Amino acid sequence: MLSKLRQNLLVIFIVSALLLLVFLLSLHNFIGIGQDIGLHLSLGKIAWQEHRIVTTNFFSFTTPDFIWLNNTWLSKAVFYLVWAWVGMEGLIVFNALMLTVALSLAFFAFYKKETLLPVSIVTVLSIFIFVERSAVRPEIFSYLFLGWYLFVLFKEDERLIWSLPLIQILWVNSHIYFILGPLLYGLFLVHYFIRQKSMDKRGRRFLLVGLLMCVANLINPLGLKEALYPFFVFKNYAVPVLENQSPVKLFMLGYSRFSSSALFAGIVLTLIGFFANYKKLRDNIFSLGLFIATSALSLIMLRNVAVFALAMIPINAKNLHGLGINFRRRNLLVTMAVLLLLLLISVVDNEFNQAFYPDRKFGTYVPEGPQRAVDFIKDHRLRGPMFNNYNIGGFLIWQLPGEKVFIDSRPEAYPADFIRDVYIGMQKDYRTWKIYSEQYHINMAVLDYFDSNDYFINFLQNISEDDDWALVYKDGWAVIFLKRTADNADIIKQYEIGIK
Repeated sequence: MLSKLRQNLLVIFIVSALLLLVFLLSLHNFIGIGQDIGLHLSLGKIAWQEHRIVTTNFFSFTTPDFIWLNNTWLSKAVFYLVWAWVGMEGLIVFNALMLTVALSLAFFAFYKKETLLPVSIVTVLSIFIFVERSAVRPEIFSYLFLGWYLFVLFKEDERLIWSLPLIQILWVNSHIYFILGPLLYGLFLVHYFIRQKSMDKRGRRFLLVGLLMCVANLINPLGLKEALYPFFVFKNYAVPVLENQSPVKLFMLGYSRFSSSALFAGIVLTLIGFFANYKKLRDNIFSLGLFIATSALSLIMLRNVAVFALAMIPINAKNLHGLGINFRRRNLLVTMAVLLLLLLISVVDNEFNQAFYPDRKFGTYVPEGPQRAVDFIKDHRLRGPMFNNYNIGGFLIWQLPGEKVFIDSRPEAYPADFIRDVYIGMQKDYRTWKIYSEQYHINMAVLDYFDSNDYFINFLQNISEDDDWALVYKDGWAVIFLKRTADNADIIKQYEIGIK
């Protein structure tokens, strides 16, 4: 009796440690404070205070009427509400909790005590992949909803399946990954009807749920246009974004090597599981289809790796259960518990992040970002129109609500030819900068240092050498240039920084 109690306590500790691990690894300094979060909060504020959803390029003076599919309005509204209650530090904690719940749902989707040990190893691997996408972004809601889908579909609980259309309404208004809902459910239906070989009452009810899910996708501000948006989003996407690159390519270039290595290992382990269960393929059609879809997505783009990370947990749990082996040996469970404890300690001590995520630090630290540059603008009442680079746009939108930006970090919200010919063109060719800076009456350039594109570095050098522009502010995050005009003469005289 005592032995069984100890074993149950070990099981409880291991499961708790796994969930605590994803929470602690997601609890880190605010990444990208100068980029998207300001935009999210600004749009969330409008949703709450003005009771409207912005569907045009409202914050930009360059393309203000360009239609933008704001399919994350609900997640932005939630972010603003959380921020208003508990601030940026609280938003970090909220984000970590959401990611923990998402992974918990995936873990318990096919939980069996007999396979806890190997599934724990798979889950640790999954967590290493999953936390690659642990920054505060609207996609965390996709992980939550995906986790619920996995939980419901692997259990095949008919009562819970009726919740999916309601979840789909929330999903289509929260993040572009809503398309994963119908994809997973379609795979589930294929699996069900191949296994059943005929239409029965249960199957007809499942089809009705699928129909309701299709209708649910239309319940959004722009209807069918937004429902089809995932198929067309990259037709107007002119900025090369790191997270849109393949993990294979990034691994070769030295980026995200830890999470990419975990991803490759996870794919190989899952493949081995299917080969070991090849005789039970008929019962694994849903799992196999899910594996093919999510692994392909994860290998195409880094931003998709967390989708595979969640899916691989119940897939491998089912494959391991199919082997019929009882892995509940006490000495092995003790070893796993000790290893997890050491891993948790290394995360809290920040040793893990220093080794594998050097840009992260355990805790709720919020860097100031370009705040001092913005304070300089406010203190001296500097006015636009301003030119800014891509990354800093969201922060300027949030901190300078009275000013319109040139561009922000939403490539899909600006015409591709504008980004290519105007925004990038102005930086590649200084003659183009001269033309468009006059056309847009640019009075101020606010630039952040975290743009590593060659054309930006070249532009920074050119504007620094241009006698028509004066550098008046510089810190570790941003620089501010003012055009030499009569209105700016006093500020330039007082604050110009000599660089020539």
